[in-house]
Amino acid sequence: MEKITEKINIFLEALKTLEEGIELFCKYENLLDKKPTDENEQLFKSMRDSVIQRFEYCTDLFWKLVKVYLESEGIALSINSPKFILREAVKVRILSEVEGDECMDMIDSRNKTSHTYHEVLAEEIAHEIPGYYELMKEVVDRMQGMIAQK
Repeated sequence: MEKITEKINIFLEALKTLEEGIELFCKYENLLDKKPTDENEQLFKSMRDSVIQRFEYCTDLFWKLVKVYLESEGIALSINSPKFILREAVKVRILSEVEGDECMDMIDSRNKTSHTYHEVLAEEIAHEIPGYYELMKEVVDRMQGMIAQK
């Protein structure tokens, strides 16, 4: 249990940076809407790119945390890929079907931001990140509850 607790703590620290990034992203988006200057646009784009980067590392930590949790439950994993791990989490009901689908979308979004850069895509995914944040937070809270019951 020590390993899973350590991984959860590391993940929660990273998730806090994502939460802070989302707050600043929204703040600068509102500022740009109210006062559309070149400087405010640069600030907004910098915050957008920062929140995307934070999303990327949180997504990576999330699926790896789910993997460690599955292993701590005695589940043998033959493949080490995010989508495989998340499908296994659905099979054993750590994730609901809906959460599993959302996680697959999250992994796809993470891959798009990591491997290509398009302004429109960055804008679109940045606005999806608050929902992904909530998903990751809910799942980790649930895992903590399951660990506490043992």
